[in-house]
Amino acid sequence: MSENPVRDLHDLVARSEDPVVASTRPATTSALEMKRMVGDVIAKLKPDGVSVVELGSGTGVLGMPIARRAARYAGVDISPQAVEVLRERLPNAVVRCADVTRDDLRDLGSFDRVLVYATLHYVTDEAEGERFVRGALGLLAPGGRALFGNLPLPAEDLPHSRLQRALGRAWTGSRRVGRRFRRQPLRPDPSSMPAGYCLPLSRRLIESWLRQVPGVRWRWVAPRLGVPLQRSRADLLVEKRG
Repeated sequence: MSENPVRDLHDLVARSEDPVVASTRPATTSALEMKRMVGDVIAKLKPDGVSVVELGSGTGVLGMPIARRAARYAGVDISPQAVEVLRERLPNAVVRCADVTRDDLRDLGSFDRVLVYATLHYVTDEAEGERFVRGALGLLAPGGRALFGNLPLPAEDLPHSRLQRALGRAWTGSRRVGRRFRRQPLRPDPSSMPAGYCLPLSRRLIESWLRQVPGVRWRWVAPRLGVPLQRSRADLLVEKRG
């Protein structure tokens, strides 16, 4: 075991002999939810025919379908075991074991799209979070788009009316489904990391990191209805001016 619980956790997942855990979808996610999640990410990221780098690429849950669409795909992950699996699954892609908050990744070049999905919440303090955001957006080409997806936020940080209306419409267009969804409480799910290890994220904190990066603009968007963990999470789209 290393001194980094995040690396240890994802090493264990990547080494798992469970056919679901070690597959291209998380064990807690149904096939239908996975299809919706991938579709939601692709619709927001728009990877077709452009270069994409994924930070926190894991074993290819999102990387494999995105790589099929992108002109060039690179994956970066802190877990050596996950990197080994992804290299086997995407032999023609650039896959690197690195820590975005510590390692210089500029030799990878710049990319039209940067994907950070279900990863930013693993930072341990504000300085590390700022380094992560700077490092990620430092790989983004002018005119490019970054998606920070599946960000756990406190309920008071979610734009309730707009977010829930969007969630209610996204898959069914049903007002009845939307009303039912709005009655559900918005609560973050328990973290699988050791208590006190990860830094609780907030909209204000993330935006303070973004303000340290010149030439970017951002907007918060809602995951679609049916996407796993969507009730207490939001997505963030960041664009770099050309």
